[in-house]
Amino acid sequence: MCGKSEDSIIKHVLKHQEIIPAYKLIRKCISRITININEITITLKPDNFKNLVQKHLNVSVAGAVSEFQIRVPYKTGSTKRGAIVVEPKNEKDIFDLPSNKLKKLVQGVVWRDEHFSGMTLKDIAIREGCSQAYVGTAIFQSFKILHSA
Repeated sequence: MCGKSEDSIIKHVLKHQEIIPAYKLIRKCISRITININEITITLKPDNFKNLVQKHLNVSVAGAVSEFQIRVPYKTGSTKRGAIVVEPKNEKDIFDLPSNKLKKLVQGVVWRDEHFSGMTLKDIAIREGCSQAYVGTAIFQSFKILHSA
């Protein structure tokens, strides 16, 4: 996930994302949606996403954890006609980052989960073809980015 090839993979997936059937993306990649009073939690299965990307786009993606969650705070309101409106509490979109920072955030979260599950930074670095320092920095920066969001 460290080299230029990942950038081209991400660009390829985004450019051709309409090839992946949306119903399969939703049914196979989302394992659970939990709606609380002020937060929506979406639990995703990245292995299934990897499989869909590989099947429909013939692209191999490595290094994902078994499951992760996206938490989105929200507030409700209503319209004059009685419809319920769900708006994000925080106007700042965590994914509205420059591509290099977004890449490092995703890498950091994935690698952090792998590291906390027992994989060494050295093993992650060897698999990804980058330095141990890069892996450690990505993990550390993922905490900072998520904390500031």
